[in-house]
Order: sequence, then structure tokens, then C-alpha cells
Amino acid sequence: MKLLILNEKASAAKNFATALGGISGFFDNDSYDIVHAHGHLLQFKEPQEMVSADKVDKYSDWTDLSYYPWNLLDFSWEKEISPGSKQALDTISNAAAGHDAIVIATDDDPSGEGDLLGWEIVNAIGWQKAVYRIRFADETPRNIKSALLNKVDVTDQYKQGEFLEATGRERFDYASMQLSRIALIIARQAGFNPRSLRLGRLKSTIIERYTGKPKAG
Repeated sequence: MKLLILNEKASAAKNFATALGGISGFFDNDSYDIVHAHGHLLQFKEPQEMVSADKVDKYSDWTDLSYYPWNLLDFSWEKEISPGSKQALDTISNAAAGHDAIVIATDDDPSGEGDLLGWEIVNAIGWQKAVYRIRFADETPRNIKSALLNKVDVTDQYKQGEFLEATGRERFDYASMQLSRIALIIARQAGFNPRSLRLGRLKSTIIERYTGKPKAG
């Protein structure tokens, strides 16, 4: 089998190449090539770009409180290439040609972030063949080799819990954008004129712990 090993960043790809004896080669009767991203290469489109035409005005407006809260079922959740990431994505897409499977070898985050990062690339390049996931405690040769020997078939991404967990978290974080818009509207109605206000899952928690007041999201 011909494997394309997808790392999260250049330093990881270098460590994999060191462990396996090169950026391309053979391991356990499989041939392999190593490629890498540089973090997330995809991002969600703007809200008004992910809804039907009759809802564009609603999701473009930052000034009308009656447009909130958002109905998340309105969103298509489409992604676009992040600024400066097209070349990296094209390199991965071109490298995938002729391979039998992609091995997602991104970081093993408790939140599933590495799984999401890998899958959004796999989806973006239109990959239709097998996908495997490997997990490793660190990037030592021993653990890298052990991970490859124990790769898990995750071709059906919607049966992979880590991917689903990370997807839910990502969409929740995106939805928290509306908290910033609501806060800005209320502040301006109260006579203040901030340029922007940034609230969300993380910052609202920090504010709550600092002030002792209920969090906004």
C-alpha cells in the first residue's frame, strides 16, 4: 500500500523523516511519502456567505438585535482556504495523487483538534480513498514507528468520535461570534463607542472568573 503521511507542521514532518529514514521510503511493507500543513489551512466562510439568499441581509447586519440569536441550522458550514494557505493545500493535493491512503498524523489533542485539522484537509482535496489515524505520545522514532504499526482505519469520519467532538466545538466557537456583535450593539445603545468588543467561549470564562459575574457565553 502507498501511504501519504500528513503531519500538522514542518517540524513534525522532519521528525517523521528522521524516524523512518527519509521523506519518502518504505516501512512495514508499505511505501510512504510525508507531507505537512502549517496548522489549519481552512476556515469557515463569513456568516452571510453560508446562508440562503433570503437570509444574507440578516447575517450581514451588525446593528439589529432582533436578528439574534442566530439559528445555526441556517448555516451550510462551508469552509474556504485560509489566507496564505493555498500553496500548502495544493502541495498536499498534488502529493496525494497515486496514493492508496492518507494517514492523519497530526497532533493528538484532547479536544480532537488534530483530527479536525487533518480531516478538513482530506475533505478539501476531495479525497475518496482510505484514511487512517495514528496517535503518538511524542515524536521519538520509537513512538512514531509504533503508531504506524497500529494505525486505525477512520475512513468514515462520521463514526470517529474525536472528529465529531472537534467539529461541535469548532461550530460552537464560531457561533460565539454573535456575542461580540450583541455586546457592541448594547454598548453603543448605552452611549459608548467602542471600535469592537470581543466575547466568546474562552474570554467570557476569563471575565467571569475575574469579575465574579455570570459569563456571557
